[in-house]
Amino acid sequence: MYNLECNNENSLKGVFMIKNLKENILRIVILAILFSSSVYSQKFSASADRTIVGVNEQFQVDFTFEGGDINDISNFIPPSFSGLRILSGSNQSTSMTIINGKVSGSLTFSYILIAQNIGEFTIGSASLVYKGNKYSTQSIKIKVEKGTSNQSRQNTNTKEELAKNVFIVAEANKTRVLQGEQITVTYKLYTKLNIASPQISKLPAYEGFWAEEIQPIKQINFDLEMYRGERFRVAKIKQVALFPTKTGLLNVTPFELNIPVIVKKKK
Repeated sequence: MYNLECNNENSLKGVFMIKNLKENILRIVILAILFSSSVYSQKFSASADRTIVGVNEQFQVDFTFEGGDINDISNFIPPSFSGLRILSGSNQSTSMTIINGKVSGSLTFSYILIAQNIGEFTIGSASLVYKGNKYSTQSIKIKVEKGTSNQSRQNTNTKEELAKNVFIVAEANKTRVLQGEQITVTYKLYTKLNIASPQISKLPAYEGFWAEEIQPIKQINFDLEMYRGERFRVAKIKQVALFPTKTGLLNVTPFELNIPVIVKKKK
């Protein structure tokens, strides 16, 4: 989060606040995306990467519609996650296929969940509307068992490792301006991991500013750059010109991305 403060002398002071770990000033959501498509029929299904998990262990649930033009999908209603806590979601991913002139695609709504209590929990049915017809998923039962200390350490280490190797940094060209004077904010993606194309989950809100995007970036190109003594692949993903329209404390909300991380399976 980037906070901008105007005092009574019409000056503007910028202060970076840590939203997540270390210099990760903007929230980032990491998830694996599974694509599937079917040309001739429509199907809306639910799946979980695991149905038996430990306490405080994260797991992912996907609700996928496939086999039609995803532009005709509307009114997605998520299920009840009673007894479970949502860490992230819904995060959307899409794919599109054209075979013999027929358009077919899939749209997935993903949630990252965590169970904090031992027991059996039921994730209810999700629903959506496609071309006027309602589709619903089956429910999913999740069994939560007592987690081991080794499992907890492994989960913690995985999150910390991702946070150190994939993150977003917002840079402002000025930290002191007059009201109405331009501030240029540049968002950069830093990564050491093999990732697919990021997808925007949530754009920042610029309340109290007049905002103009500078040359929208249509293709992400990575360069090598040193950051805090380490080498990263770096890409500029967004640049915005901000003009404060009032004095006081002005907040820019986080910029959220879904970033598919490509992981090689062990044989």
